[in-house]
Amino acid sequence: MVPVVTVALETAKQTEARVGDAVQVTLPSTSVVTGHITGVAKVAEKAASSSSSSSSSSSTSTVNVYISLAGSGGASHLDQAPVSVAFAAQRERSALSVPVTALVATPGGNYAVEVVEGKNRHLVAVTPGLFAGGYVAVSGNVTEGTTVSAGSE
Repeated sequence: MVPVVTVALETAKQTEARVGDAVQVTLPSTSVVTGHITGVAKVAEKAASSSSSSSSSSSTSTVNVYISLAGSGGASHLDQAPVSVAFAAQRERSALSVPVTALVATPGGNYAVEVVEGKNRHLVAVTPGLFAGGYVAVSGNVTEGTTVSAGSE
């Protein structure tokens, strides 16, 4: 049986949950496993309040997000357990990315990457975009297949 995680996500953040997207799930053992969103509820529910005061006018609503875990990741023996789920707040499709360590700070608060062409090396200005997983999306005068120095080389 594939372990499933259910997250009550605030409706204001529901754009972060798209069916098919990968998410990172931190288990009680602190190990991190990859999960995939298999469903997002279409009906919002009022979030349970931990306050005993019913006069509060600020109520939040949530939608359930269903996530299947890739492999048991040590969670197969648990019926229920608290987990943390990391959703991607932004996405960049078809981005050219380089290791974060390849970014070089240049005067004026700008960035470059050191391009390696045979024995020659030179800096090429780039504009960094989203950061994730040790990589950064870049735009500028670099193309797919360009060799860059990833620092300390």
